[in-house]
Amino acid sequence: MLNRQQQNNLANKAVAGCALVIVVWVLLGHASPAGEPAITTGSATGARDYYVRISKELKLDAKPGITTLDDLLDFTGYSIPGAKLESLEPGILMNPERASSASDGLGLQLRG
Repeated sequence: MLNRQQQNNLANKAVAGCALVIVVWVLLGHASPAGEPAITTGSATGARDYYVRISKELKLDAKPGITTLDDLLDFTGYSIPGAKLESLEPGILMNPERASSASDGLGLQLRG
């Protein structure tokens, strides 16, 4: 049986994982109008501000310049290295079956 702290940690990881999925779904699921870039260019300051804000919301003790993608993946319960995630083609990541594939994806079991 899990103690209260373990239950809270598990709940926090579940929320963080859901948030990550929602962010990816929003970014990939809503196409931009023709001729418009899908992702607009921001600034380093804006990115750091977003990083700090979202880290607080997810209760992730993230520190700019220290916390890595590996740390975020571990926090959300995914046991894959960030380098593997970064190396995959977008077409693989946008297809759940291919993204979960052991041969050309992340080798993760589909959830839900």
